[in-house]
Amino acid sequence: MPNDDLSRITGELGGLRERVSALEEVRDQVDRLADRILDGPDRPLPVPADGACVVSWFDLRPEQARQVLDDLSSWLRDVLSHYSGAAALLFPCWYRHPALVQDLLDLRSAWLLAYRAPTDGAAARDALDWSERRLPLFQERASSELSRCNGVRHSPETIAIPVPTREEADAYLHG
Repeated sequence: MPNDDLSRITGELGGLRERVSALEEVRDQVDRLADRILDGPDRPLPVPADGACVVSWFDLRPEQARQVLDDLSSWLRDVLSHYSGAAALLFPCWYRHPALVQDLLDLRSAWLLAYRAPTDGAAARDALDWSERRLPLFQERASSELSRCNGVRHSPETIAIPVPTREEADAYLHG
């Protein structure tokens, strides 16, 4: 009987060693990932809590919007402020322009993809795309969006989008 117990305990101990070894491997992977993240700026830049890079401003509930706006503001301070041409375009009322907020979220998503996503060899291409295409396009759109606002008067452009009636849509679709 004692030999049976010893054999059972020895088998269980071997299984535990395998589990501990697997956990140590996971710990090492987490440590390597943390080192990669922390090798960037002094602190990691905010990424949406769900880990996704793409955020739709128009789908957020107010409490989510507050967090996204805080994260976006941090990114503006930490990254976009170093691009004087883009930073100079942002009036104090920028956050009151939903289309501009979405453009900024998209710009940040592209930046995160280029500079913070795991590299698959496309990082250099993505970084060049961000600086040569995405940033200038954002600057054009921000300039247009904020062109009627100044430090004294906030004047976002609102346009009524013509929406067809059900009958008009049916006539077109089944015409």
